[in-house]
Amino acid sequence: MSGDDFREKRAYTRFEVNIPVNYFVHDQSEPVFYGKTNNISPTGLGLLCEQGAEVGQGIILDICLRVPDSQYLKLKGRVVWTSATIDGKYRIGIELEGEKLKPIPILLQVIRSQKGI
Repeated sequence: MSGDDFREKRAYTRFEVNIPVNYFVHDQSEPVFYGKTNNISPTGLGLLCEQGAEVGQGIILDICLRVPDSQYLKLKGRVVWTSATIDGKYRIGIELEGEKLKPIPILLQVIRSQKGI
């Protein structure tokens, strides 16, 4: 296989960022699960969490950007892939529904909050 066979096929760049996330399965208000993003893009995000999920499952995400005004983003998406990690956690790929995420402003807010700006 040539190197071209392994080229990234995603439409958008992923940005590596860790943001706390509360989430629950669509049409269920309980239980709420906790995790953190490991990357985001305009149309999806990677999630690292303690609880697994099923491919195709609808997910509601509450993302808290830890900035002075504690901005929350409420997003809907669906699980497109999942895998267990060696330490008993799960990585979940979420495809977002509806309006696209704006990762650059989110990254800037996370950086500012980490630096206390």
